[in-house]
Amino acid sequence: MSMAKGLRQIKEKNKGNVPVYGSNGIVGYHSIPLIEKPCLIIGRKGAAGYVHISKVPCWPIDTTYYIIPPDELNLVFLYYLLSTLNLNSLDRSTAIPGLNRNDAYVLKIPLPPLPEQRRIVAEVERRLSIAEGVERTVEQSLAQSKRLRQSILKKAFEGRLVAQDASDEPAGVLLERIKQQKQLSNQTNKTARRNANGNKSR
Repeated sequence: MSMAKGLRQIKEKNKGNVPVYGSNGIVGYHSIPLIEKPCLIIGRKGAAGYVHISKVPCWPIDTTYYIIPPDELNLVFLYYLLSTLNLNSLDRSTAIPGLNRNDAYVLKIPLPPLPEQRRIVAEVERRLSIAEGVERTVEQSLAQSKRLRQSILKKAFEGRLVAQDASDEPAGVLLERIKQQKQLSNQTNKTARRNANGNKSR
């Protein structure tokens, strides 16, 4: 893990198409990169231990570490691997959450051969794609359920949910009558309270 560099002295922090990474992910864009190669960015302060991946040149700021993997390590494999290590659990600070890279260095991680890393990545991404498809289906079903519920309630109060007796009054008329009865009840209660207070004062 290498220490990143801040952008405090650079005025064009939000100009350009180079992503600028903080502990939480992309925080802006810049015109020149600090890192030219694909890399991993790990939160050092704040969102400590959170792992991000950049496949394009980028600028990690000084609240992060960055990793440029050697040739024998697949970038995406390392990203998934580090994401499972719960690096944020290594935080020992008492105020702002922080990650000391020396604490991370003592962790032992399995490193299969490069072809096996690629096969693992392919399988992980296949299964994640399935999971994302399930999530989209669930979200669509929830949206359909919400629309159906609203439709049922609308039809119920319009008198269109069940067959209507010709002698039944329309739902709108019924609601208006209920409203008037409630107003009358409130006025009656207020009058009763005023009378009760008047009797007490005598």
